[in-house]
Amino acid sequence: FLYFFYFLTYGIIFLTNSHFNLQESLFFGGADGQSYVTISQDAPFITSEQIIPIHSERFFFPYLIGLISKLSNIEIFFTYKILVFVILFFINFYLFKIFTFLKLEKNFITIILAIVNLNPYISRFYIAVPTIINDLIFILGTTIIFKNLLEEKRFNFLFLLGCILSFASRQTGVAYLIAYLAKILICKKRILDIKSEFLISCLFILFLVLSIFYSSHTFTDPTARSELYSIEMRIFGLFLQSSSL
Repeated sequence: FLYFFYFLTYGIIFLTNSHFNLQESLFFGGADGQSYVTISQDAPFITSEQIIPIHSERFFFPYLIGLISKLSNIEIFFTYKILVFVILFFINFYLFKIFTFLKLEKNFITIILAIVNLNPYISRFYIAVPTIINDLIFILGTTIIFKNLLEEKRFNFLFLLGCILSFASRQTGVAYLIAYLAKILICKKRILDIKSEFLISCLFILFLVLSIFYSSHTFTDPTARSELYSIEMRIFGLFLQSSSL
């Protein structure tokens, strides 16, 4: 029933959703996508275009998508769109697993999935503006990590995959390490063993180094990154930028 509900839901969404081309998607809320498409177009090489550091630091999946597009001979924007549907499916798949583990009633699960899928921000936005796929990959990674922690499976391949998806898609992945450290300091309790913690820390450092390496080749102003990540910009950025209310 739940899988039938999922396919029915996405059939309706697909038929009623906006389906922008690349230029329309850049105009209607996906301006960051220009950076990601540029990374995809120039893969397997580092792009020579000037890209905002915060975007080029998220190069990993746009780079992979560029390789997939060229190897499969499928147009880049269309490749993004196909992968959005694949990722949405797996987000729902792991949500099914979580709700089944919690032994929720079928009707209640249906309501929750309707809230997740029929709101405009999880499904419709990414279908219309697929180049912002990094955010959706981060949601998938979060869902996988949460599933494993909830089921107390500790460290396994799936947990590692969730960490990879989170760390490689957005800088926000560092929040998981901070939260984990806070849990150890405050609750005096470890979820993982020392070896697993070390492996995940190395994984994070690897993606951090790769991101900085790739990003450093996409801008010429050495202060570009430091200004974006300054304390003032991180905390008071909204007030420092000349934006209307």
